[in-house]
Amino acid sequence: MFGRRTRTHLPTTDCLLKSAYDTVAHDALVTAKHRQAAYYNRGAREQHPISVGDVVRTRWNNKDEWEKAEVTKVLPHWSYLLRYEDGSTRRRTSRHVRFSPEPPLIIQDDNDATQAAANPPPPSTTRPHVEDMAWHPPPTSSSVHRATSPPAVKAPPPRYSRSGRQIKRPAKLNDFV
Repeated sequence: MFGRRTRTHLPTTDCLLKSAYDTVAHDALVTAKHRQAAYYNRGAREQHPISVGDVVRTRWNNKDEWEKAEVTKVLPHWSYLLRYEDGSTRRRTSRHVRFSPEPPLIIQDDNDATQAAANPPPPSTTRPHVEDMAWHPPPTSSSVHRATSPPAVKAPPPRYSRSGRQIKRPAKLNDFV
């Protein structure tokens, strides 16, 4: 049926089970796969290889700013372990990491900060230049009034969902604190 032999429980050789159309169908399938791969790879570009010690810029989503980080370990599946300027380490995939030709990071450890606090630089004996001294205008009545008024309540920054939409509180909940 349809160029194939019917199934049977009797022993049969492999050459009898093959159809004359097998090679033609296989060649057509391979040709179609190559054609589809050519269309798919039209917009592709070669990715810059990132190695340990490289300085990169990274961000989590399109709303964030690009942060400077250093690659500490190359992980499988295009993932990297990154160390940020604040000393934290996070794992990021190549989707969130871009190579940056910047100078390397200078990260202060807690030991450096405690040594700097324990050994402050000696006080300077020279007087500052007039250009170094900042001039501040005398306070006006509006600035004095502003300073004595209670600080304004700062609205929290807007939050965004994973899809990028802004999360807004329903209006019916405005009466509740």
